[in-house]
Amino acid sequence: MKKESRIIKKMLISLIIGLCVIIAFNNPVKAANGQDVYESLLTNNENEATSAGNAIHAQYVSNLMTKPAFWKNQAKSVDKVLMSLDEIKKLNQDIVDASGTKVYDLETIQKPLKTTTVEKFEKDGELRQLYADGKKINQQEYITKFENALQTSEFSDGTERGKKVYYAVVTKRADMKCWPTDEVIGYSKSDPDDESESYALNVNEPVVIRDVCVVDGKTFYYCQGKVCSGWINAENLAICSSKSEWTNSWKIDISKKDFLVVLQDKITLESSISQPETSDVRLMLGTILKLVPKSSIPQNLGERGTWNNYVVYLPTRDENGKYVKQYALISEHYNLSCGFIPMTQANILNVAFSCLGNRYGWGAMLGAMDCSAYTRAIYECFGLVLPRNTTWQQNTPGKVKDVSKMSDVEKQKYLETLPAGSLLYFTVHTMMYVGSYEGRAYVINAAGSLSDSEGAINVKSQYSIILNPLTVRRGSGKTWLNNISAVLSIVKPEFIQEKKKPKTVKLKTTSYTYNGKARKPEVIAIDSNGKTISSSNYTVSYKDNKNVGTATATIKFKGDYEGTKKLTYTIKPKGTSLNKVSAGKKKFKASWKKQKTQTTGYELQYATNSKFTSSKKIKIKNNKTTSSTIKKLKAKKKYYVRIRTYKNVNGNKICSDWSSSKSVKTKK
Repeated sequence: MKKESRIIKKMLISLIIGLCVIIAFNNPVKAANGQDVYESLLTNNENEATSAGNAIHAQYVSNLMTKPAFWKNQAKSVDKVLMSLDEIKKLNQDIVDASGTKVYDLETIQKPLKTTTVEKFEKDGELRQLYADGKKINQQEYITKFENALQTSEFSDGTERGKKVYYAVVTKRADMKCWPTDEVIGYSKSDPDDESESYALNVNEPVVIRDVCVVDGKTFYYCQGKVCSGWINAENLAICSSKSEWTNSWKIDISKKDFLVVLQDKITLESSISQPETSDVRLMLGTILKLVPKSSIPQNLGERGTWNNYVVYLPTRDENGKYVKQYALISEHYNLSCGFIPMTQANILNVAFSCLGNRYGWGAMLGAMDCSAYTRAIYECFGLVLPRNTTWQQNTPGKVKDVSKMSDVEKQKYLETLPAGSLLYFTVHTMMYVGSYEGRAYVINAAGSLSDSEGAINVKSQYSIILNPLTVRRGSGKTWLNNISAVLSIVKPEFIQEKKKPKTVKLKTTSYTYNGKARKPEVIAIDSNGKTISSSNYTVSYKDNKNVGTATATIKFKGDYEGTKKLTYTIKPKGTSLNKVSAGKKKFKASWKKQKTQTTGYELQYATNSKFTSSKKIKIKNNKTTSSTIKKLKAKKKYYVRIRTYKNVNGNKICSDWSSSKSVKTKK
């Protein structure tokens, strides 16, 4: 029993520690040394990647680094919007218009973008040996089979292919291939890549059908998508009856919130007996579905009510392959957004890390993503349509920088100026920069194979979405950092530079006289370079700035500057003036104008010199009093006299300016 008690006690302690770590991570608080708790944990757990029960990571990657919160903590201006929706819309059009991006506006396509051909796999001018589903095949025989099937196509008029078009949408995530077949085509029996795979389209993506091929009893359509073309199994497509029905199924206004965006790696819709067409449909990262208006939502869909669900339009196909729009439910607990989310570093990191550890899929095979498909899907969540592959993405207009001539040190310094979410390239590979830590740049990417940062070169297959430093190496022994040749950054580095703090902030006027109106002094702000900071970089709010007393101006900086400054200024009571000062025997009498508004009383000051360097004050506590006699003075002595008002405010005496002085000579 004692042994069992000790075991239970250890288990409880481990559970408590685990919960504390989770709470600390999800609710960052400041440690005694000023660092976040999770940073302190990181420092004390250098070897946590190899400790029992933890996931396996690359060298220099800790458990905490695999969470977006870690990188958000490293980033500058993490919640600053990198691009507005209007800017995204313009860039989308610029990408369509640019040469070499191969991104198309499907609505305006008039001619076939490509004649339908069956691609050949060659090396040094010779057809390569191929395998289909692991079995050795004759490539020429395959090509001939496909070409013969094309001859009978309804899309051919005998002289030109692709003159006829159909408009369709994807009903199930669809592989797009360069051959009209579902077989996996490889260069060897164990090749993990389907070499005929070009891309994969998400549910509700539009395509224009250019050709058809019936092979071994299966129908395949040659389709042009927004960013790629190829053969798709007809079972994954629904053909629309008109172009208008087609555009209505998928076209959105990116500025609105009437559509749903999937912000996580994948969602599988619930099974349903009464609605088999919408059962078990897989929605991948970046999928966009239109929301059903609230006024059109039924009480039930099949056997299910609609509470705690989003109701969307889902494309399905009837027995003839025609488009049918159906309602479907998506549970609200998934990571979803009505409309596109703001493009910030924080949001980009959250979306990217939702896929960490998922498998890699060449050309997006196996319901997975390859390197460029992964980065495309991330940015699709913000409304940005990037080109399909590594080469085409680097043709994005105005956003790409050539870094091939930089040294490794220069590259690292440059990367440290970039926002998280910037895309890095070397030959046939795309990575997403997440930040730098302890002098190393880190990327998240769908990777094939690589060697760790240190030790003997040992190229290992990963085939996963991984987090790694750019110190990892290729088979040549060179680091990824060394191989990076280009960078695609949505914004210029200076856009997210750390905000500056003003050096001097003051008020142009610090004292006013009460006039019954709110007083708002002008702010003068100077930066560390001696430059006046524009008022567009701060807001000013005022408090207690009308009546006599101490007013406050709160200056909050924004834009290129940060910080808040509170400054005070005084609103004095309105003054008064002396009417007459008359002499008496060793005395004088002063009279003045009554001033009752925003005053408590008066102060009368007299001295034997006009500068009042040695003076005395008489306090008159009633603001209705208008005269006072000063006695026990020296005979035949000249005195200078002046007066002011005052008001008591919260224990402080606020005085007006002194009146002009008058002189008087006492009598003997």
